[in-house]
Amino acid sequence: MGETTRTGSEGRTERTERSERGGLPGHALALAGAAGAAFLVLLALAVLVVRCADLTRNEEYTLRDLHHFSIKGAAYDVVLVGDSALATQIDPAVLRELTGLSAVNLALNGNSGLAGYRLLIDEYLANNAAPRALVLYFSYANPRNMKIRLTFEKTYTLLRHAPLTALPGYLLDGELSLGSVFYTARNLVLNRPDPHAREYLEMLERNRGYGSAHPCARPVADDYAAPFVPYSDEDVAYMVRLRDRYLARGVETRLYIAAEPRTLAKDARRYDALFGPLGAPPIETLPNDLFCDASHMTHAGARAQSERFARDFLAPLFGVDLAPAR
Repeated sequence: MGETTRTGSEGRTERTERSERGGLPGHALALAGAAGAAFLVLLALAVLVVRCADLTRNEEYTLRDLHHFSIKGAAYDVVLVGDSALATQIDPAVLRELTGLSAVNLALNGNSGLAGYRLLIDEYLANNAAPRALVLYFSYANPRNMKIRLTFEKTYTLLRHAPLTALPGYLLDGELSLGSVFYTARNLVLNRPDPHAREYLEMLERNRGYGSAHPCARPVADDYAAPFVPYSDEDVAYMVRLRDRYLARGVETRLYIAAEPRTLAKDARRYDALFGPLGAPPIETLPNDLFCDASHMTHAGARAQSERFARDFLAPLFGVDLAPAR
């Protein structure tokens, strides 16, 4: 038999008296419950906005993301995944011209973080044939961005593409926050329509992911300098973790650090000492007039770096003979 609740002379139950002595009054609990429910509804709406956003209203990152995650049924020899340096440094058409190997450039952004890159690669492998080689191609500054950071880019990619059941885990791990969710949804709603969005998507499809919506027009000066970016063991561990994740799945996975302007050659050798033990080849240093900054290149620079990448990296890796460069 259950416990009988006794009612006092004023019609107050023992449960009500206990609630008022040690907890919130009933109406306060009701208000808190209503507020919590309203918050969850707003959160769900924010997630829905991101997952259903009209991408023609938004920036280059969301369009690159749309292109990359929409690839289905492909069978490329080489898949390159990395930050925005990759977007402007490697042209798959040049790689095919010189080596005969098919390639796709899946550059995101330095702010995508480990979770963003991991989700992209996992989705690609789930929907396409495994490549003969997966190349993780990052600028020298990127390892510091692999840490848990609350950025628009990473939040967008996780909310847009991760299973809904995975989102609570990302929140608990600190990869997402309630603030980053609402901020990302707000940006997607308030951004103005981009009249050139469809043209950029068509360019990405045509170029197998290569190219920027805002190519640089002015190369860096002959005396260009950039600060050296120090790393911790933790920074490097994120890169190793990403590489080892796919090696464990039987995918040939290599690390490559993006080219730098020649005036940064001294720093490049310092980075070589850090990344060389991880299997990364020495960093290419090319003339300054091929760069817009420390990592992003002009179209002429992309041609030059793609030729070097094909000759010095892909040809030995696959054992192929190079066609003459034009």
